[in-house]
Amino acid sequence: MKTLIHKILYKTLPLEGYLRAVSRMFFLWQRLGIGRYAPATEYVYHLPQLVHAGDTAIDIGANLGYYARTLSRQAGGAGRVYAVEPVPPILSVLRRNLRRCRNVEILPYALGTEDKAVTMANDSARATGYFGTGQNFVNDGGTSAAAEFPARMRRGSELFAGLERLDFIKCDIEGYEVVVMNELRPLLERFRPTVLIETGGENRPQIVALFTTLGYAGFTLDRGREIPPTRPKTSYSDMRIDILTVVPELLTSPLNESILHRAQEKGLVRIVVHNLHDYAHDRRKTTDDYPFGGEAGMVLKCEPVFELVEKLQSERHYDEIIYTSPDGIRYDQHEANRLSTLENIIILCGHYKGIDHRIREHLVTREISIGDYVLTGGELAACIIADSVVRIIPGAIGDEASALTDSFQDNLLAPPVYTRPAEFRGWRVPDVLLSGNFAQIARWQDEQSLERTRQLRPDLLGE
Repeated sequence: MKTLIHKILYKTLPLEGYLRAVSRMFFLWQRLGIGRYAPATEYVYHLPQLVHAGDTAIDIGANLGYYARTLSRQAGGAGRVYAVEPVPPILSVLRRNLRRCRNVEILPYALGTEDKAVTMANDSARATGYFGTGQNFVNDGGTSAAAEFPARMRRGSELFAGLERLDFIKCDIEGYEVVVMNELRPLLERFRPTVLIETGGENRPQIVALFTTLGYAGFTLDRGREIPPTRPKTSYSDMRIDILTVVPELLTSPLNESILHRAQEKGLVRIVVHNLHDYAHDRRKTTDDYPFGGEAGMVLKCEPVFELVEKLQSERHYDEIIYTSPDGIRYDQHEANRLSTLENIIILCGHYKGIDHRIREHLVTREISIGDYVLTGGELAACIIADSVVRIIPGAIGDEASALTDSFQDNLLAPPVYTRPAEFRGWRVPDVLLSGNFAQIARWQDEQSLERTRQLRPDLLGE
C-alpha cells in the first residue's frame, strides 16, 4: 500500500509537491506510532533515549527532516541542531518542515573530504517507479542516473570546527558514511558524541573497525531495546490486551466482531478477557464488599485484582495497567495513538461503587475516562479503548492509509466525503473531487477540515 501511494503521488504531483506530500504522510504516521518497530523508521522513535535538553546534534543527510524535527524537540531551546542536506528540491521542503524549529540551522552541503562542486544523484525511480527521498548519493563515479542535482561539498571538520560541544550525530548518506566519519574523526575524538549511523552494505566492516578503534560500544535496536549487533534477534509477540472484569459476558460480542475480530484472526493483536470471580477464593466467589465509612454501594476488593494482575505480570511485561474511571484523563485520539504503540496492556474495568483505592495506588499506571458521565461498569469503556487502539495498528483495516485521515488526527475534523452517484436528487458532489487533480483535492480537503473544525469544534483549535 505504501509503495502504491508513493507511485501515485510521484506520477501526479510535481517533485516538490510529491516531497511535501510524502513528508506530511510520514509525520502523520509518526504521530500514530506507525513504523515504531519497522527497520527503516524505528530509530526515529528511539531518539528521546539518545538526545536530551541542551544537547548539540548534527543530522547528516537530513532529507525531509524526519530526524531533525525530533532532534529539535529533544534538544529544546537551550540546544542546537545542524541539519545537513545538499539536494536542492529536498532542501526546499526541509526548510518548510523545519520553519518552526528555531534551534535548527540548515546547512546546504554534502559532507566529504574537499571543498568543491559535486553532483548529487538519485536512481530509485527506475527500480521502484517513484523518487526515494533518502536514496540520494554523491555521484563521484560519473555514471548516468535518473535524476541529478548540483550541490556543494564541504569538509565537516572545518564546518563544525567552532563547536563548543557535540553530543549526537546521525549519519545516513547512502554509502558515504565511512568517508565522512573518517573526515570527522577529530570531532569524534574530542567530543565522543553518541553516533547513530547507517551500517548496511559493504561499509559495515569499516564502520565497525573505525568506532571500535575509537573505543565505542555498538548497539542495534530490537523493538526499542538496545542490544549488541551480534546478538540474534529475539522474537516478540504482537500486541496483547488483557481485560479484567466481573461481567465478561458484556464483552463477548464487541470483541469478536468487525475490525477487532479480523485483527485477532490476522494475529495482529490478542485480546484476552479474564473473569475476576475466578480469582476469588470464598465459596460464593465474592469480588466486592461494603465500603468502610458506611457509604452506599459496593467496592471491588483488592485480593482478586492483585492476584490476577501479579499472575499476568509474572508471564510478561505490561506497558500500562489502565483503570476505566470517571476520574481519569479524558480519552482522545492522541491517547489512542500512544496506546497503539505499546506491546502489552491491561484494562481493569471498574464496577459497583468503584475499586479499593489501594489498587489505584499500587497497581494502576493510567486512569482513563471516556466522558463526563457514569456507566454501570467499565466494560463498554474497555471495548471503546480496544477498538480505537486496534484499528490503527498497521494491517488491522484494509486501507492502512485510511487511519491517517480520521477525525482528530492532527487536531482536525475530517473533511466531507462522497461516493457514487456524483449527483443525487439534484445535489452534486463538489467538482474538485471529480477533477482528478490530486493537488487541488488535497488543498480542498485541508481547507474543509479546518473550516469544519472551526465551526463544529473550535476547542480543538484553541479558539
